[in-house]
Amino acid sequence: MLYTSLYKNHKNLDAKLVEFNGFMMPLNYKDGIVSEVISVRKNVGMFDVSHMGRIIIGGKGSKKIISKFLSIDLDDFDIGKSKYTIFLNKECQILDDLIISNLDGNTFLLVVNASNRSKIIKTISSNIDYGSDIQIIDDTSLTSMIAVQGPKSSEILPILKTIDKYQIKKTFIDKYEVTISTTGYTGENGCEIICSNADAPHIWNLLYEKKVNPCGLGARDVLRLEVSLPLYGNELNLETNPFEVNLGRFIDFSNKDLLSYEKLYSLSKNKLRKKLVSFKMTSKGIPRKDYKIYDGEKIVGFVTSGTFSSNLGLGIGLGFISGGSTKIGRKISIDIRGKTQSAEIAKRRFV
Repeated sequence: MLYTSLYKNHKNLDAKLVEFNGFMMPLNYKDGIVSEVISVRKNVGMFDVSHMGRIIIGGKGSKKIISKFLSIDLDDFDIGKSKYTIFLNKECQILDDLIISNLDGNTFLLVVNASNRSKIIKTISSNIDYGSDIQIIDDTSLTSMIAVQGPKSSEILPILKTIDKYQIKKTFIDKYEVTISTTGYTGENGCEIICSNADAPHIWNLLYEKKVNPCGLGARDVLRLEVSLPLYGNELNLETNPFEVNLGRFIDFSNKDLLSYEKLYSLSKNKLRKKLVSFKMTSKGIPRKDYKIYDGEKIVGFVTSGTFSSNLGLGIGLGFISGGSTKIGRKISIDIRGKTQSAEIAKRRFV
């Protein structure tokens, strides 16, 4: 079992801790998930996201090697910018979705899902030519990462008023040197702070003293579902392609270095086998992963993620539907513990 540098902070705050991708992480704190969700939507909250992989790739050929796998074109990717993108192998399978940041033109930071870190490193390494100057540094165990999210984030961290969204910058929080990326996984404004392991507990405590509410994995899942953000292992995996999960807008076909370019282009012209939709319950019940989706008596899909949204006062979820309309408002039903409950396809952003 792995522990982040903030483990003692979580224990001191009476967090409920659970295993997540090999790390002991907070599921929620003493005031509960609902309180944490509300704090992020209405005020500001913070998350320990140190379990996320942080991979640094540097060298003169770094841009070209990364371009073999990313769905975006890096030629117009300015220094100090961050972007969301999809990591595809040569078979055009989704290995991860991630945030890439351009640190200095020849050095890039990839923030990847914890479960995919090793295979991302292995895939890139296996495509580097012998004698290349490219270096790959797994910075995950050497640093920590804290996400600060919510509409009042900039009141807590005034530096955010000077940084546009999807930018990365070195700065200081109090006396502690940090790297701030204006990114997140909640649909709210905010940032992710990368710092040394030694400084992380002090920065966490500084934020806590400023009344930033600590939040856990439970709130993070509700928040991302309220804005229909996919999660690798649920909506994204080796069996899905970018067009099926509404990520076609993150594909730039001007990137001819992409190893899966021809397969990806072909997929863009094919009829979709299935389509990811957002849905809301119109009767009681909370949808969960793998629950069946019905159209009348016919099974048309399955739930990939589901939860109860306290903001909306109802169950919401994501799921794949095969065949038929995916139009907003289409009536469907979800098999919840052997009983079908009514639902309908909804807009992707609930809040």
